[in-house]
Amino acid sequence: MQRFLWERKIIRNANPVDEAILATLFTELVEYLGKISPRYAKIATLGMQDYSKEQIIEELGLKPSRGYQEINTAKELAKKFLEL
Repeated sequence: MQRFLWERKIIRNANPVDEAILATLFTELVEYLGKISPRYAKIATLGMQDYSKEQIIEELGLKPSRGYQEINTAKELAKKFLEL
């Protein structure tokens, strides 16, 4: 299963300071995405909760083609936010 950028569990081995920074960064990412579209914020949040792409699409009530498009858009916006 392909993972989203925001799904990578880099927090697992982080020290408490890094963990706090990463949690804050994710919160800011969700806020940024939510200002663009609440759907994108939900995609990021569900992805962080280990939902698969298919589960996210089902949760959002979208047809697969539209769902994958929305997930890809959210991913690109996350990259822009992180300036990758």
